Amino acid sequence: MGALIVHNPSAGEGMVDSATLRALVATIDHVVAYRSVKDDRWRVEARRADVVVVAGGDGTVASVFIEMAGCEVPIIVVATGTANNVARTLRLPTDEPLSVLTSVANYPVRPFDIPSATMLSLGKSVRFVETVGAGLFADLLADKDHRPTAGEGNEDGWQRLGRLLAHSTEVAWTIEIDGTDVSGRYIAVEAMNIAQTGPNITLAPGADPGDGRLDLVVIGADDRQALQHHIERRRLGEEPEWPNLSVHRGRSIILSSPETSRVRIDDQLYDSHPTTNSTNVSIEVDGLSVLVAAGRAGSLVE
Repeated sequence: MGALIVHNPSAGEGMVDSATLRALVATIDHVVAYRSVKDDRWRVEARRADVVVVAGGDGTVASVFIEMAGCEVPIIVVATGTANNVARTLRLPTDEPLSVLTSVANYPVRPFDIPSATMLSLGKSVRFVETVGAGLFADLLADKDHRPTAGEGNEDGWQRLGRLLAHSTEVAWTIEIDGTDVSGRYIAVEAMNIAQTGPNITLAPGADPGDGRLDLVVIGADDRQALQHHIERRRLGEEPEWPNLSVHRGRSIILSSPETSRVRIDDQLYDSHPTTNSTNVSIEVDGLSVLVAAGRAGSLVE
């Protein structure tokens, strides 16, 4: 079939048009097909393609990765969103995202895990690309009343995150990762498949989405000041040191709390169990992956 472009034309305020994408992808494969991400025909066509080029933000990238899980067709990410957390973990260009298409040879193909999460309230497993978490960053996702109506940039996200962090409260979590107990009271817990989340906040600088493991980040009240400092430095345009959070690495994670907590799976929010008001999530890296173009591996600290 050749190359298939899956494009979110509204990402990044339309910074990349379809004609430019087609022309550049034609330098990779002379047969080029184009679909908007809203055209569901891409879901069938992608599995028949020789290469898939996904152009959009993290939500578009996650949709394509999850649809392609277990498929051997390589994927190239053109990061045209706002946060571009997936592309940053893959060390792909974000300031000049189209440059990945003119220097494909510099980005070898590597595996990218597509883990699964199961919530008691859902009764089913959900695939994810970025993270599963509860607490601070789930509250940020739920903070709809304070989002700018014309779209949100990282600056707006940092401001809202700082405000929520100042008033965040600890929740008691029973946590087991690969059989090790890391229970405690935390203002946030995040099972990270990638290094960054939210408005480019690096929680797991050593995360490798192709190593078959997740980085569980637990944030307690004692971490509040360091994380607040990190956010403020980002707002000032600096590149601060990592806030030195507690990270545990493993394949299987079980999170449970007797308290009501919002849980996010990537950019989707889920409520606690409707009957017990408790929160129970199991997360596992279970072997499904995609093949993606990625830059040189290494720790990501900004």
